[in-house]
Amino acid sequence: MNLRPQLLFGLSVLLVLCGMTAALAQDPITAPEGVTPESDWLYAKHLDQVQNTIMKEADLNVRVQKLDNFTRKLPPTAKIRPYMESFFTQTAEEMQKAGKAQEANAVMAKVTELFPNSPIVKSQQFMAAFQAKDYAKAIALGEELNAANPDPQVTAILAQSYMAAGNGPKAAELSQKILDASGPKEGAFYLLWLAEYYNAQKDVPKAMEYYNKFLETFPEDAPPQGWAPDVWNRHKATAYMLKAGQAYTAKDYPTALQNLELSVKFAPKNDTAYYMMGMSYWRTQNLDKAEESFAKAAAVGGPASGKAREYLEQIWKPRHNNTTDGMDAFIAKAKTDLKI
Repeated sequence: MNLRPQLLFGLSVLLVLCGMTAALAQDPITAPEGVTPESDWLYAKHLDQVQNTIMKEADLNVRVQKLDNFTRKLPPTAKIRPYMESFFTQTAEEMQKAGKAQEANAVMAKVTELFPNSPIVKSQQFMAAFQAKDYAKAIALGEELNAANPDPQVTAILAQSYMAAGNGPKAAELSQKILDASGPKEGAFYLLWLAEYYNAQKDVPKAMEYYNKFLETFPEDAPPQGWAPDVWNRHKATAYMLKAGQAYTAKDYPTALQNLELSVKFAPKNDTAYYMMGMSYWRTQNLDKAEESFAKAAAVGGPASGKAREYLEQIWKPRHNNTTDGMDAFIAKAKTDLKI
């Protein structure tokens, strides 16, 4: 039996397989004697290999295998090593554009494996933690990223992570940085968060700094694109309410009334606003308007309604033969007017 043909065939198959393996295995050039792995000479050689050989590979899956082999065989101190992940991510983006999302995700998983401490990987982990509402992890990663290279987007997500975690002072610190960098129009979310934060802290003067900036930046009644009307109206109502409170404390009742009217324009069922209006009209001896305002406060039925009804009765009785006749009907009319 002549075995030569079979041997030749086997040899040819082996050569083909070896050729395929060699095609997939792209080994990095090694440094000659006297040249260190971190040298600029070797960096140039490696960069040429990657850019002009590996990245020219049209089959993206084959390219990933070559990049993987090349990276794993690089000396630990090779100058090109920190830049290798960009070639992986570029390839993943090409896969994504080609509609190969699963393959692209696999490439990014490989990037995480090969470059666990890279900014790109940490950024992905940071966003994933935030989206998963793991705010403690998001904060740790965000602070690490910003310490290495401050980034506005990271700062914004980090601020929101601190908000969600209930760390007001840190959220306020970062929100102010964002506001300083972006201005009140672009940074409106952080402007209003700061206003609400300081209002909740009972620091009304500080809260008013932000609310005044808000009213100055957005004088229009209708919300800009992207704002929910109920959120917009709530902020407008609160801003004018606080302005009214400051004026009332200063006994500037006309200014208080002006701002209270603006506040109820955006929150027409605010018993406290109507109560303050009643008090302001009473202080200026406009008893008809005081009655109307107290009646509205009583009609709304909130925390201030009881006191409003009490004061309405004090004004009402001397003007109605020392009786409360008709007062309930007057409150009922106010309720109808407010469409409650």
